[in-house]
Amino acid sequence: MNVKVKTFSKENEYVELPQLNHECPFRPYFKFNNFVSAPNFELRTEMVGGKEKKRIIIFDQKDKTKCFIYYFHSRSKLYICIKCVKKRLQVSAKLCQNSDGENYVITSNTKHVCEMVKYVPQNNDNIILHPPNFKVISNGKQKVFVFDQKNKTLGYIFTHLANNRYQCNGCTYFLRKNIKKNDFKSPGNFYLCLRKNENDEYYVQMKNNQKHLCQPRKYQPEKLEIRELKISNNYFYYQKKTLTKSINVAIFHSSNSNLCFTFSYCKSSNYFHCLNCTKLKKNYHIRPPKKDENGKEYFVHDPSKHSCKPIKVSSISTSNFQNLERKDITFEGESKKEMKIDEKRIIKLPNFEFRPNKFGEPEGTLVVFDSKDKSFCYEYYYHTSKEIFVCSKCQIKHSYVTAKIHVDEENGEKFIKLSKKEHICQPIKDAFAEKVIAASKFTFLNRDDETKPTKIIVFTSEKKEFYYEFRYIPSHNNYLCGVCWVLKKRVCVKSYKKENGDEYLMTLKNDKHVCEPKKYDPKNFL
Repeated sequence: MNVKVKTFSKENEYVELPQLNHECPFRPYFKFNNFVSAPNFELRTEMVGGKEKKRIIIFDQKDKTKCFIYYFHSRSKLYICIKCVKKRLQVSAKLCQNSDGENYVITSNTKHVCEMVKYVPQNNDNIILHPPNFKVISNGKQKVFVFDQKNKTLGYIFTHLANNRYQCNGCTYFLRKNIKKNDFKSPGNFYLCLRKNENDEYYVQMKNNQKHLCQPRKYQPEKLEIRELKISNNYFYYQKKTLTKSINVAIFHSSNSNLCFTFSYCKSSNYFHCLNCTKLKKNYHIRPPKKDENGKEYFVHDPSKHSCKPIKVSSISTSNFQNLERKDITFEGESKKEMKIDEKRIIKLPNFEFRPNKFGEPEGTLVVFDSKDKSFCYEYYYHTSKEIFVCSKCQIKHSYVTAKIHVDEENGEKFIKLSKKEHICQPIKDAFAEKVIAASKFTFLNRDDETKPTKIIVFTSEKKEFYYEFRYIPSHNNYLCGVCWVLKKRVCVKSYKKENGDEYLMTLKNDKHVCEPKKYDPKNFL
Protein backbone atom coordinates (compact mmCIF):
# COMPACT_ATOMS: atom_id res chain seq x y z
CA MET A 1 0.00 0.00 0.00
CA ASN A 2 1.60 3.26 -1.16
CA VAL A 3 0.51 6.90 -1.06
CA LYS A 4 1.66 9.75 -3.29
CA VAL A 5 2.35 13.15 -1.74
CA LYS A 6 1.25 15.99 -4.00
CA THR A 7 2.80 19.37 -3.27
CA PHE A 8 1.56 22.56 -4.88
CA SER A 9 3.09 24.82 -2.26
CA LYS A 10 4.32 24.67 1.32
CA GLU A 11 0.85 25.66 2.50
CA ASN A 12 -1.14 23.29 0.30
CA GLU A 13 -0.32 19.59 0.29
CA TYR A 14 -2.41 16.47 -0.13
CA VAL A 15 -1.93 12.71 -0.64
CA GLU A 16 -3.42 10.29 -3.16
CA LEU A 17 -4.41 6.77 -1.96
CA PRO A 18 -4.91 4.09 -4.61
CA GLN A 19 -7.27 2.22 -2.25
CA LEU A 20 -8.76 2.80 1.20
CA ASN A 21 -8.95 -0.71 2.63
CA HIS A 22 -5.76 -1.89 4.36
CA GLU A 23 -4.93 -5.51 5.19
CA CYS A 24 -3.21 -4.51 8.46
CA PRO A 25 -5.13 -3.38 11.59
CA PHE A 26 -5.33 0.20 12.85
CA ARG A 27 -2.56 1.37 15.14
CA PRO A 28 -2.51 4.23 17.71
CA TYR A 29 -1.57 7.66 16.39
CA PHE A 30 1.79 8.96 17.56
CA LYS A 31 3.83 12.03 16.80
CA PHE A 32 6.70 11.15 14.42
CA ASN A 33 9.92 12.61 15.82
CA ASN A 34 12.55 10.48 14.06
CA PHE A 35 13.69 13.33 11.81
CA VAL A 36 15.77 16.07 13.42
CA SER A 37 16.53 19.15 11.37
CA ALA A 38 18.66 22.24 12.04
CA PRO A 39 18.95 24.04 14.43
CA ASN A 40 17.83 21.18 16.71
CA PHE A 41 21.15 19.38 16.35
CA GLU A 42 24.83 20.27 16.14
CA LEU A 43 27.73 18.50 14.39
CA ARG A 44 31.13 18.44 16.03
CA THR A 45 34.58 17.35 14.86
CA GLU A 46 37.37 17.30 17.44
CA MET A 47 40.98 16.14 17.54
CA VAL A 48 41.70 13.76 20.44
CA GLY A 49 45.17 12.22 20.66
CA GLY A 50 45.78 13.00 16.99
CA LYS A 51 42.56 11.22 15.95
CA GLU A 52 39.47 12.86 14.50
CA LYS A 53 36.38 12.34 16.67
CA LYS A 54 32.89 13.07 15.31
CA ARG A 55 29.81 13.74 17.43
CA ILE A 56 26.19 14.76 17.01
CA ILE A 57 24.52 16.88 19.69
CA ILE A 58 20.68 16.62 19.68
CA PHE A 59 18.96 19.26 21.79
CA ASP A 60 15.89 18.90 23.94
CA GLN A 61 13.00 20.57 22.07
CA LYS A 62 11.84 22.51 25.12
CA ASP A 63 15.18 23.27 26.78
CA LYS A 64 18.20 23.96 24.55
CA THR A 65 20.54 23.80 27.54
CA LYS A 66 20.05 20.01 27.68
CA CYS A 67 21.04 17.45 25.06
CA PHE A 68 21.97 13.89 24.13
CA ILE A 69 25.48 13.23 22.75
CA TYR A 70 25.99 10.62 20.02
CA TYR A 71 29.52 9.39 19.10
CA PHE A 72 30.40 8.25 15.58
CA HIS A 73 30.98 4.51 15.15
CA SER A 74 33.19 3.97 12.09
CA ARG A 75 32.15 0.37 11.36
CA SER A 76 28.38 0.84 11.43
CA LYS A 77 28.58 4.42 10.06
CA LEU A 78 26.12 5.44 12.79
CA TYR A 79 26.28 7.78 15.74
CA ILE A 80 25.77 5.91 19.04
CA CYS A 81 24.74 7.16 22.48
CA ILE A 82 27.58 5.86 24.69
CA LYS A 83 25.69 6.34 27.95
CA CYS A 84 22.91 4.04 26.71
CA VAL A 85 25.45 1.49 25.44
CA LYS A 86 26.90 1.26 28.95
CA LYS A 87 23.39 0.26 30.07
CA ARG A 88 23.29 -2.38 27.31
CA LEU A 89 20.94 -0.52 24.97
CA GLN A 90 21.81 0.86 21.55
CA VAL A 91 20.28 4.22 20.67
CA SER A 92 21.60 5.44 17.33
CA ALA A 93 21.37 8.36 14.93
CA LYS A 94 22.27 8.65 11.26
CA LEU A 95 23.46 11.81 9.49
CA CYS A 96 21.72 12.34 6.12
CA GLN A 97 21.59 15.00 3.43
CA ASN A 98 18.70 16.13 1.25
CA SER A 99 18.77 17.11 -2.43
CA ASP A 100 19.63 20.72 -1.48
CA GLY A 101 22.74 19.64 0.40
CA GLU A 102 21.21 20.35 3.82
CA ASN A 103 22.05 18.02 6.71
CA TYR A 104 19.42 16.32 8.87
CA VAL A 105 19.44 13.47 11.39
CA ILE A 106 17.35 10.29 11.62
CA THR A 107 17.19 8.84 15.14
CA SER A 108 16.28 5.25 15.97
CA ASN A 109 12.92 4.38 17.54
CA THR A 110 14.63 3.09 20.68
CA LYS A 111 14.17 5.46 23.61
CA HIS A 112 17.08 6.62 25.75
CA VAL A 113 17.56 5.02 29.15
CA CYS A 114 20.16 7.63 30.11
CA GLU A 115 19.54 11.18 31.29
CA MET A 116 20.19 14.27 29.20
CA VAL A 117 23.41 16.17 29.93
CA LYS A 118 24.11 19.87 30.14
CA TYR A 119 25.01 21.43 26.78
CA VAL A 120 28.56 22.82 26.73
CA PRO A 121 29.44 24.94 23.65
CA GLN A 122 32.44 23.71 21.70
CA ASN A 123 35.71 25.59 22.09
CA ASN A 124 37.33 26.11 18.72
CA ASP A 125 40.81 25.15 19.90
CA ASN A 126 42.07 23.62 16.63
CA ILE A 127 45.03 25.32 14.94
CA ILE A 128 45.02 25.40 11.14
CA LEU A 129 48.33 25.98 9.33
CA HIS A 130 48.81 26.72 5.63
CA PRO A 131 52.02 26.92 3.58
CA PRO A 132 54.63 28.38 4.06
CA ASN A 133 54.19 27.62 7.79
CA PHE A 134 54.98 23.95 7.10
CA LYS A 135 56.59 21.82 4.41
CA VAL A 136 55.72 18.27 3.28
CA ILE A 137 58.88 16.20 2.79
CA SER A 138 59.16 12.93 0.87
CA ASN A 139 62.28 11.14 2.01
CA GLY A 140 61.40 7.46 2.03
CA LYS A 141 58.69 7.81 4.70
CA GLN A 142 56.73 11.05 4.27
CA LYS A 143 57.37 13.72 6.90
CA VAL A 144 56.08 17.20 7.75
CA PHE A 145 58.36 20.01 8.93
CA VAL A 146 56.43 22.64 10.93
CA PHE A 147 58.24 25.95 11.32
CA ASP A 148 58.47 27.65 14.70
CA GLN A 149 56.17 30.70 14.78
CA LYS A 150 58.82 32.92 16.40
CA ASN A 151 61.88 31.75 14.44
CA LYS A 152 61.33 30.48 10.90
CA THR A 153 64.84 28.95 10.75
CA LEU A 154 63.75 26.44 13.41
CA GLY A 155 60.96 23.89 13.60
CA TYR A 156 59.78 20.34 14.38
CA ILE A 157 59.83 17.18 12.27
CA PHE A 158 56.68 15.01 12.24
CA THR A 159 56.77 11.42 10.97
CA HIS A 160 53.79 9.64 9.39
CA LEU A 161 52.05 7.40 11.92
CA ALA A 162 48.77 6.13 10.38
CA ASN A 163 46.18 7.45 7.91
CA ASN A 164 46.61 11.25 8.04
CA ARG A 165 48.19 11.32 11.53
CA TYR A 166 51.77 12.41 12.22
CA GLN A 167 53.76 12.49 15.48
CA CYS A 168 56.67 14.70 16.52
CA ASN A 169 60.04 12.93 16.19
CA GLY A 170 61.69 14.89 19.00
CA CYS A 171 58.83 14.32 21.43
CA THR A 172 58.75 10.59 20.60
CA TYR A 173 62.49 10.29 21.35
CA PHE A 174 62.10 12.27 24.60
CA LEU A 175 59.27 10.00 25.78
CA ARG A 176 61.21 6.81 25.05
CA LYS A 177 64.21 8.15 26.94
CA ASN A 178 62.32 9.34 30.04
CA ILE A 179 59.24 7.12 30.29
CA LYS A 180 60.87 4.74 32.83
CA LYS A 181 61.85 7.49 35.25
CA ASN A 182 59.65 7.56 38.34
CA ASP A 183 59.71 11.34 38.58
CA PHE A 184 58.47 11.81 35.00
CA LYS A 185 54.75 12.06 34.23
CA SER A 186 54.10 12.06 30.48
CA PRO A 187 51.72 14.71 29.15
CA GLY A 188 51.56 12.75 25.87
CA ASN A 189 53.08 13.10 22.43
CA PHE A 190 52.48 15.98 20.01
CA TYR A 191 50.29 15.04 17.03
CA LEU A 192 48.98 16.72 13.90
CA CYS A 193 46.79 15.79 10.93
CA LEU A 194 47.78 16.49 7.33
CA ARG A 195 44.73 17.13 5.14
CA LYS A 196 43.76 18.46 1.73
CA ASN A 197 41.15 21.10 0.93
CA GLU A 198 38.78 21.22 -2.03
CA ASN A 199 41.61 22.60 -4.22
CA ASP A 200 43.79 19.55 -3.41
CA GLU A 201 46.14 21.74 -1.35
CA TYR A 202 47.71 20.56 1.90
CA TYR A 203 46.91 22.10 5.28
CA VAL A 204 47.77 21.06 8.85
CA GLN A 205 45.29 20.70 11.71
CA MET A 206 46.33 20.23 15.35
CA LYS A 207 45.05 20.82 18.88
CA ASN A 208 45.89 24.13 20.53
CA ASN A 209 46.47 22.67 24.01
CA GLN A 210 49.42 20.47 22.99
CA LYS A 211 52.96 21.30 24.16
CA HIS A 212 56.24 20.06 22.76
CA LEU A 213 58.52 18.08 25.07
CA CYS A 214 61.49 18.64 22.75
CA GLN A 215 63.33 21.71 21.47
CA PRO A 216 62.97 22.97 17.88
CA ARG A 217 65.72 21.98 15.49
CA LYS A 218 67.34 23.86 12.63
CA TYR A 219 65.71 23.56 9.21
CA GLN A 220 68.25 21.92 6.86
CA PRO A 221 66.60 21.25 3.51
CA GLU A 222 69.68 19.52 2.10
CA LYS A 223 69.24 16.77 4.74
CA LEU A 224 65.46 16.60 4.66
CA GLU A 225 64.64 16.74 0.96
CA ILE A 226 64.32 13.74 -1.32
CA ARG A 227 67.44 11.59 -1.52
CA GLU A 228 68.00 8.87 -4.09
CA LEU A 229 68.08 5.42 -2.53
CA LYS A 230 71.43 3.65 -2.80
CA ILE A 231 70.78 0.33 -4.52
CA SER A 232 73.17 -2.61 -4.19
CA ASN A 233 72.50 -5.70 -6.31
CA ASN A 234 76.06 -7.13 -6.32
CA TYR A 235 76.41 -9.32 -3.22
CA PHE A 236 76.56 -12.90 -1.97
CA TYR A 237 75.41 -14.79 1.13
CA TYR A 238 77.81 -16.77 3.30
CA GLN A 239 78.34 -18.18 6.79
CA LYS A 240 81.14 -19.39 9.02
CA LYS A 241 81.25 -23.18 9.00
CA THR A 242 81.30 -23.33 12.79
CA LEU A 243 78.11 -21.19 12.97
CA THR A 244 75.64 -23.23 10.94
CA LYS A 245 72.58 -21.13 11.84
CA SER A 246 74.13 -17.76 10.95
CA ILE A 247 73.27 -15.81 7.79
CA ASN A 248 75.74 -13.18 6.51
CA VAL A 249 75.82 -11.09 3.38
CA ALA A 250 78.81 -9.45 1.69
CA ILE A 251 77.96 -6.38 -0.40
CA PHE A 252 80.64 -5.44 -2.94
CA HIS A 253 82.15 -1.97 -2.96
CA SER A 254 80.65 0.09 -5.80
CA SER A 255 84.02 0.96 -7.39
CA ASN A 256 86.30 -1.88 -6.25
CA SER A 257 85.07 -5.48 -6.58
CA ASN A 258 87.93 -6.71 -4.38
CA LEU A 259 86.39 -4.96 -1.36
CA CYS A 260 83.10 -5.50 0.44
CA PHE A 261 81.02 -4.66 3.52
CA THR A 262 79.87 -7.61 5.64
CA PHE A 263 76.54 -7.84 7.48
CA SER A 264 75.04 -10.42 9.86
CA TYR A 265 71.29 -11.15 9.93
CA CYS A 266 69.43 -10.76 13.24
CA LYS A 267 66.15 -12.70 13.30
CA SER A 268 64.60 -10.86 16.28
CA SER A 269 64.93 -7.41 14.68
CA ASN A 270 64.68 -8.63 11.05
CA TYR A 271 67.72 -6.49 10.12
CA PHE A 272 71.26 -7.02 8.81
CA HIS A 273 73.87 -5.39 11.09
CA CYS A 274 77.31 -4.34 9.84
CA LEU A 275 79.89 -6.59 11.57
CA ASN A 276 82.79 -4.16 11.51
CA CYS A 277 80.72 -1.13 12.56
CA THR A 278 79.59 -3.17 15.59
CA LYS A 279 83.25 -3.83 16.51
CA LEU A 280 83.76 -0.05 16.56
CA LYS A 281 80.70 0.23 18.87
CA LYS A 282 78.74 1.90 16.11
CA ASN A 283 75.47 0.75 14.59
CA TYR A 284 74.58 0.59 10.92
CA HIS A 285 71.85 -1.80 9.78
CA ILE A 286 69.93 -2.48 6.59
CA ARG A 287 66.69 -4.30 5.88
CA PRO A 288 66.39 -7.71 4.15
CA PRO A 289 66.43 -7.55 0.35
CA LYS A 290 63.58 -6.07 -1.66
CA LYS A 291 62.35 -7.01 -5.15
CA ASP A 292 62.19 -4.78 -8.23
CA GLU A 293 59.52 -4.91 -10.97
CA ASN A 294 61.26 -7.88 -12.60
CA GLY A 295 61.42 -9.85 -9.35
CA LYS A 296 65.17 -9.37 -8.92
CA GLU A 297 66.32 -8.78 -5.33
CA TYR A 298 68.45 -5.87 -4.15
CA PHE A 299 69.62 -4.25 -0.89
CA VAL A 300 69.12 -0.60 0.05
CA HIS A 301 72.68 0.19 1.18
CA ASP A 302 74.41 3.56 1.65
CA PRO A 303 78.23 3.12 1.99
CA SER A 304 78.61 6.66 3.37
CA LYS A 305 76.77 5.65 6.57
CA HIS A 306 79.47 3.14 7.59
CA SER A 307 81.84 4.00 10.41
CA CYS A 308 84.12 1.16 9.28
CA LYS A 309 86.12 0.63 6.13
CA PRO A 310 85.45 -2.13 3.58
CA ILE A 311 87.41 -5.36 3.91
CA LYS A 312 88.99 -7.58 1.29
CA VAL A 313 86.70 -10.19 -0.26
CA SER A 314 89.54 -12.70 -0.05
CA SER A 315 89.38 -12.57 3.77
CA ILE A 316 85.99 -14.36 3.73
CA SER A 317 86.79 -16.63 0.77
CA THR A 318 88.78 -19.12 2.86
CA SER A 319 88.07 -22.68 3.98
CA ASN A 320 86.56 -21.31 7.21
CA PHE A 321 83.56 -19.93 5.30
CA GLN A 322 80.99 -21.35 2.92
CA ASN A 323 78.58 -19.65 0.49
CA LEU A 324 74.80 -19.93 0.91
CA GLU A 325 72.13 -20.25 -1.76
CA ARG A 326 69.18 -17.84 -1.61
CA LYS A 327 66.68 -20.71 -1.88
CA ASP A 328 68.01 -22.07 1.43
CA ILE A 329 67.46 -18.75 3.23
CA THR A 330 64.18 -17.48 4.65
CA PHE A 331 63.74 -14.16 6.44
CA GLU A 332 61.22 -13.27 9.14
CA GLY A 333 57.75 -12.69 7.64
CA GLU A 334 58.22 -14.77 4.48
CA SER A 335 55.25 -17.09 3.86
CA LYS A 336 57.37 -20.14 2.97
CA LYS A 337 59.05 -20.01 6.33
CA GLU A 338 55.73 -19.63 8.10
CA MET A 339 54.50 -22.82 6.45
CA LYS A 340 57.57 -24.75 7.64
CA ILE A 341 57.13 -23.76 11.29
CA ASP A 342 54.35 -26.21 12.20
CA GLU A 343 52.15 -27.86 9.61
CA LYS A 344 49.62 -28.80 12.32
CA ARG A 345 48.84 -25.11 12.82
CA ILE A 346 48.24 -24.45 9.13
CA ILE A 347 44.49 -24.53 8.32
CA LYS A 348 43.45 -24.68 4.68
CA LEU A 349 40.09 -24.49 2.92
CA PRO A 350 37.44 -25.82 3.45
CA ASN A 351 38.33 -26.14 7.14
CA PHE A 352 37.70 -22.43 7.72
CA GLU A 353 35.58 -19.67 6.23
CA PHE A 354 34.96 -15.93 6.58
CA ARG A 355 31.56 -14.62 7.64
CA PRO A 356 30.07 -11.15 8.19
CA ASN A 357 30.25 -9.70 11.67
CA LYS A 358 27.47 -7.76 13.38
CA PHE A 359 28.61 -4.56 11.64
CA GLY A 360 28.11 -6.08 8.17
CA GLU A 361 31.78 -6.48 7.21
CA PRO A 362 31.93 -9.55 4.89
CA GLU A 363 35.19 -10.90 6.40
CA GLY A 364 34.72 -9.55 9.91
CA THR A 365 34.41 -13.01 11.51
CA LEU A 366 36.67 -16.02 11.00
CA VAL A 367 35.18 -19.46 11.65
CA VAL A 368 37.53 -22.44 12.12
CA PHE A 369 35.74 -25.78 12.10
CA ASP A 370 36.53 -28.37 14.76
CA SER A 371 38.79 -31.09 13.33
CA LYS A 372 36.73 -33.87 14.96
CA ASP A 373 33.20 -32.58 14.27
CA LYS A 374 32.53 -30.09 11.46
CA SER A 375 29.18 -29.14 13.01
CA PHE A 376 31.15 -27.35 15.76
CA CYS A 377 33.49 -24.39 15.33
CA TYR A 378 35.54 -21.62 16.93
CA GLU A 379 34.72 -17.97 16.16
CA TYR A 380 37.40 -15.27 15.85
CA TYR A 381 36.87 -11.50 15.55
CA TYR A 382 39.22 -9.24 13.56
CA HIS A 383 41.66 -7.10 15.59
CA THR A 384 42.17 -4.09 13.28
CA SER A 385 45.36 -2.57 14.73
CA LYS A 386 47.22 -5.91 14.99
CA GLU A 387 45.75 -7.28 11.72
CA ILE A 388 44.96 -10.69 13.23
CA PHE A 389 41.87 -12.65 14.25
CA VAL A 390 41.29 -13.30 17.97
CA CYS A 391 39.13 -16.01 19.57
CA SER A 392 36.46 -14.01 21.40
CA LYS A 393 35.49 -16.69 23.93
CA CYS A 394 39.11 -17.38 24.92
CA GLN A 395 39.74 -13.66 25.33
CA ILE A 396 36.85 -13.44 27.82
CA LYS A 397 38.77 -16.04 29.85
CA HIS A 398 41.96 -13.91 29.58
CA SER A 399 43.68 -16.14 27.03
CA TYR A 400 44.95 -14.72 23.72
CA VAL A 401 44.39 -17.32 20.97
CA THR A 402 44.89 -15.88 17.48
CA ALA A 403 44.90 -16.72 13.77
CA LYS A 404 46.55 -14.89 10.88
CA ILE A 405 45.72 -14.90 7.16
CA HIS A 406 48.38 -15.87 4.61
CA VAL A 407 48.38 -16.41 0.86
CA ASP A 408 50.09 -19.36 -0.83
CA GLU A 409 52.42 -17.84 -3.43
CA GLU A 410 52.15 -20.89 -5.70
CA ASN A 411 48.36 -21.08 -6.14
CA GLY A 412 47.15 -17.77 -4.65
CA GLU A 413 44.84 -19.52 -2.15
CA LYS A 414 44.28 -18.16 1.34
CA PHE A 415 45.19 -20.18 4.40
CA ILE A 416 45.46 -19.34 8.11
CA LYS A 417 48.15 -20.01 10.69
CA LEU A 418 47.03 -20.61 14.28
CA SER A 419 48.99 -19.30 17.27
CA LYS A 420 50.87 -21.67 19.57
CA LYS A 421 48.33 -21.20 22.36
CA GLU A 422 45.58 -23.81 22.57
CA HIS A 423 41.90 -22.94 23.07
CA ILE A 424 40.67 -22.94 26.64
CA CYS A 425 37.09 -22.45 25.45
CA GLN A 426 34.87 -25.17 24.00
CA PRO A 427 33.79 -25.16 20.34
CA ILE A 428 30.26 -23.91 19.71
CA LYS A 429 27.48 -25.45 17.64
CA ASP A 430 27.56 -23.96 14.13
CA ALA A 431 24.09 -22.49 13.62
CA PHE A 432 25.05 -20.26 10.69
CA ALA A 433 23.35 -22.41 8.03
CA GLU A 434 20.03 -22.12 9.86
CA LYS A 435 20.22 -18.32 9.70
CA VAL A 436 21.12 -18.03 6.00
CA ILE A 437 18.41 -17.49 3.37
CA ALA A 438 19.63 -18.46 -0.09
CA ALA A 439 19.04 -16.24 -3.15
CA SER A 440 16.47 -18.72 -4.52
CA LYS A 441 14.14 -18.00 -1.58
CA PHE A 442 13.88 -14.21 -1.78
CA THR A 443 13.54 -11.35 -4.22
CA PHE A 444 13.95 -7.57 -4.04
CA LEU A 445 11.22 -5.06 -4.91
CA ASN A 446 11.71 -1.42 -5.96
CA ARG A 447 15.45 -1.69 -5.46
CA ASP A 448 16.29 0.56 -8.42
CA ASP A 449 13.33 2.91 -7.96
CA GLU A 450 14.23 5.82 -5.68
CA THR A 451 10.60 6.97 -5.58
CA LYS A 452 9.43 3.76 -3.83
CA PRO A 453 10.59 2.06 -0.64
CA THR A 454 12.82 -0.97 -1.10
CA LYS A 455 11.30 -4.27 0.05
CA ILE A 456 12.20 -7.97 0.17
CA ILE A 457 9.82 -10.87 -0.43
CA VAL A 458 11.01 -13.93 1.52
CA PHE A 459 9.33 -17.22 0.60
CA THR A 460 8.57 -19.86 3.19
CA SER A 461 9.73 -22.68 0.89
CA GLU A 462 11.25 -23.39 -2.53
CA LYS A 463 7.70 -23.83 -3.92
CA LYS A 464 7.08 -20.08 -3.39
CA GLU A 465 3.45 -20.49 -2.32
CA PHE A 466 3.63 -18.19 0.74
CA TYR A 467 5.81 -15.26 1.67
CA TYR A 468 6.71 -12.64 4.28
CA GLU A 469 7.29 -9.01 3.31
CA PHE A 470 10.18 -6.96 4.73
CA ARG A 471 10.78 -3.23 4.25
CA TYR A 472 14.17 -1.47 4.36
CA ILE A 473 15.07 0.52 7.52
CA PRO A 474 17.92 2.94 6.63
CA SER A 475 18.80 3.81 10.24
CA HIS A 476 19.57 0.14 11.03
CA ASN A 477 20.63 -0.94 7.51
CA ASN A 478 18.36 -3.99 7.65
CA TYR A 479 14.88 -5.15 6.59
CA LEU A 480 11.93 -5.32 9.00
CA CYS A 481 8.75 -7.39 8.82
CA GLY A 482 6.09 -4.66 9.00
CA VAL A 483 3.18 -6.86 10.16
CA CYS A 484 5.23 -8.37 13.02
CA TRP A 485 6.27 -4.85 14.00
CA VAL A 486 2.62 -3.82 14.29
CA LEU A 487 2.13 -6.87 16.51
CA LYS A 488 4.98 -5.58 18.71
CA LYS A 489 7.72 -7.95 17.60
CA ARG A 490 10.86 -7.02 15.69
CA VAL A 491 11.73 -9.64 13.04
CA CYS A 492 14.62 -8.57 10.78
CA VAL A 493 16.90 -9.84 8.03
CA LYS A 494 20.11 -8.33 6.68
CA SER A 495 21.60 -8.49 3.20
CA TYR A 496 25.19 -9.64 2.62
CA LYS A 497 27.44 -10.50 -0.32
CA LYS A 498 29.98 -13.29 -0.67
CA GLU A 499 33.43 -12.80 -2.17
CA ASN A 500 32.14 -13.98 -5.56
CA GLY A 501 29.34 -11.37 -5.50
CA ASP A 502 26.47 -13.75 -4.65
CA GLU A 503 23.91 -12.14 -2.36
CA TYR A 504 22.20 -13.80 0.58
CA LEU A 505 20.10 -12.85 3.62
CA MET A 506 20.79 -13.63 7.23
CA THR A 507 18.14 -13.62 9.91
CA LEU A 508 18.87 -11.65 13.06
CA LYS A 509 17.75 -12.38 16.63
CA ASN A 510 14.06 -13.12 17.30
CA ASP A 511 13.66 -14.53 13.77
CA LYS A 512 10.33 -16.32 14.40
CA HIS A 513 7.33 -14.50 12.93
CA VAL A 514 4.18 -13.82 14.95
CA CYS A 515 2.28 -12.87 11.79
CA GLU A 516 0.87 -15.28 9.20
CA PRO A 517 2.53 -15.62 5.76
CA LYS A 518 0.63 -14.28 2.76
CA LYS A 519 -0.45 -16.21 -0.30
CA TYR A 520 1.92 -15.39 -3.18
CA ASP A 521 0.40 -14.17 -6.44
CA PRO A 522 2.96 -12.94 -9.04
CA LYS A 523 0.31 -10.64 -10.57
CA ASN A 524 0.38 -8.45 -7.44
CA PHE A 525 4.04 -7.64 -7.99
CA LEU A 526 4.02 -6.66 -11.65
